[in-house]
Amino acid sequence: MDAERGANKLAQGATTNGSHESKRRLTGPELVQRWKELGLIGYRTDITDPEAHSRRLREAAQRRTAS
Repeated sequence: MDAERGANKLAQGATTNGSHESKRRLTGPELVQRWKELGLIGYRTDITDPEAHSRRLREAAQRRTAS
């Protein structure tokens, strides 16, 4: 499943257990597992160092100016 479809499913309420009979919220570990199943975690294989990538994103955001 591609990440865009996974994100759409997540936006449509994929944080519940998927049953129409029960709207129980998923626990943290269940939610992470669900995101992995949907392809939302681990799909950016081009990012080999997540900490460095995050640092670069933060630095770029801090250099932006307000419009």
